[in-house]
Amino acid sequence: MINTHNLQEKGLCIELHYLPGIEYFCLLQAAGKIWIPTDDPFAKRSYRNRAVILGANNTISLSIPVHGANKGLPMDQMTIDHSQPWQKSHWRSIMSAYGKTPFFEYYAPEFAALYEQEVAHLGDFCRALLSLCVQHCLPDLTILHAPMQEIAAQTGLIDMRNRLMPSKPWTEREIYSPARYVQPFGEGFEPNLSILDLLFNEGPGSAVLLQQSSRLN
Repeated sequence: MINTHNLQEKGLCIELHYLPGIEYFCLLQAAGKIWIPTDDPFAKRSYRNRAVILGANNTISLSIPVHGANKGLPMDQMTIDHSQPWQKSHWRSIMSAYGKTPFFEYYAPEFAALYEQEVAHLGDFCRALLSLCVQHCLPDLTILHAPMQEIAAQTGLIDMRNRLMPSKPWTEREIYSPARYVQPFGEGFEPNLSILDLLFNEGPGSAVLLQQSSRLN
């Protein structure tokens, strides 16, 4: 059980994710202050380089290839493997999934610009994407990036590092309760996709949907 009073009053420590899920954003919007460690070590089979979107037939997992995945290097030192055209592939998948959604044309140019850059380190790329997503979903939110030693000096922080993992379903945590919205494929609803799914479908209404989906308010 997360202490929601401490979350609001003291703040949150959490690692960077690649195009984070809606559950991640429910945490962000409930926290008074957000700290992300710049020296957080990369971990395989995590959301640090993986995002999930909704395709025509099923969910699609997007994974950024990296060098030295087993070395446990900090995110800001983890180099992206640009020997394969993953950026074109990811952006093609995003366009195919969301090209006909109500707000894609409005937001797409800013995201496309990031996918056209060859960024060296995983931390820098994820940080740029997170900043853009926050700008459009939670514009009043401030995120602080600092070494873990500095973050550890903050008393009372709720530490959620490595708590949101692909191997641990969101249903096992008391953070997210899906508020449904219209998705582009089928009549069902796929919960806890990348924040892109909410943003491209709901646009300025994303903040309201996050509040409705949060169990931390």
